[in-house]
Amino acid sequence: MRARAGIPLALALLLGGCLDDGPKSISGYVEGDFVDLGVPGGGRVVEVAVARGDAVAAGAAVFRLDPAAAAAALRQAEAKRAQAQADTENLLTGKRPEEIAVIAAQRNQAAAQLQLAEQELTRQRGLKGTSAALQQKLDTAAANATEARARVTELEAQLDTARLAARRPEIQAAGHAVAAADAAVAEAQTALADRTGIAPQDARVEDVFFHPGETVGAGAPVVRLLPPGNVIVRAYLGADALARLPQGARAELRCAACGAGAAATVSFVSSEAAYAPPILYSRENAAKLAFLVELRPDAAIAARLRPGQPVEIVPREAAK
Repeated sequence: MRARAGIPLALALLLGGCLDDGPKSISGYVEGDFVDLGVPGGGRVVEVAVARGDAVAAGAAVFRLDPAAAAAALRQAEAKRAQAQADTENLLTGKRPEEIAVIAAQRNQAAAQLQLAEQELTRQRGLKGTSAALQQKLDTAAANATEARARVTELEAQLDTARLAARRPEIQAAGHAVAAADAAVAEAQTALADRTGIAPQDARVEDVFFHPGETVGAGAPVVRLLPPGNVIVRAYLGADALARLPQGARAELRCAACGAGAAATVSFVSSEAAYAPPILYSRENAAKLAFLVELRPDAAIAARLRPGQPVEIVPREAAK
C-alpha cells in the first residue's frame, strides 16, 4: 500500500511557484510516495525491529506477527501431503507382501486338494464294475477334481492381481491428490512467511503504527517506509512559465538541507491544469492556471529531503 504526502494545493500557490514572475527561482515543496508495509493476514504483533527514523536495508525483517496458527496450518498440510503420497505409493505397488503371502498359501492348499482329487478320480476310474454305487463314486470324484481345479485357477488369478498396481484412473486420481496436497503446503508456507514484514528496498522508517502486543487487521500497515527513490519535488507553474521546466530538464535545488550541487530532473509535467477558478478560460485569467511539475532529486540529495519541506527550484539556464 502506498500513501502520498505533501502540502495542500492552496499552500503551494502561496509559495509563489504557480505564478512566479521572478527570472530565477521557482518555489516548490518536497513530497514522499510512502510505502505502507503490512501483511495479507492479521494477527498479534510479536516484534517490531525498527523505530521511527531508522534506515532499513532491502530484505531486512521489519516486524513479525504471531506465527503459531500459520505454523500449525503448515504442519497439517504437510501431514495431508504425506498421506496422499503414501496412498499413491500403495496403489503403485499393489497389495502388501503379507497379503500376497496369504493368497499364495491358499493357492498352495488348493493345489494340494486338487492333487488328492485327481488321484481319487484316477482310482475310481480303475475300479471294475457297472453298479450304480461305483458310478456315483466316479461322478463324485470327477466333480471334486473339477471344483479343486477351479479353486486353484481362482487363487492364481487373485495372486496375479495382488501383485499388480491399481488401475490407471485410480493412479491418476491419486497423483492429482498429491498435486493438490503440494499446493496446499506451498500456500501454508507462504502464509507462514507472510507473518514477517520484509523491507522491499532500502528506506527510512517514517512511522510505526503498531507495537508488540497489539493486534493488526488483515492488510493493515504496521510500518511506514520512505525509499529515497520515492522522494519527489513538486511545483505548480502558470502556463507562461511551463517552458522553464520542460520534461527531462535539469534544475538546481536550494534548501536548508540541500547542500551545494543539489540537483533534480523533471520527471513529469501535467498536460492539464491542476487548478483553475470556476470560470471560463480567457486571456485575462490564463495566468491563473496551475500545471503540476514533478522533479526527481539525485540519489545523493534525496535521502536528506523531508516531505513538506519548501524548496527553491532554479532551472539550469537561470542558474548560469
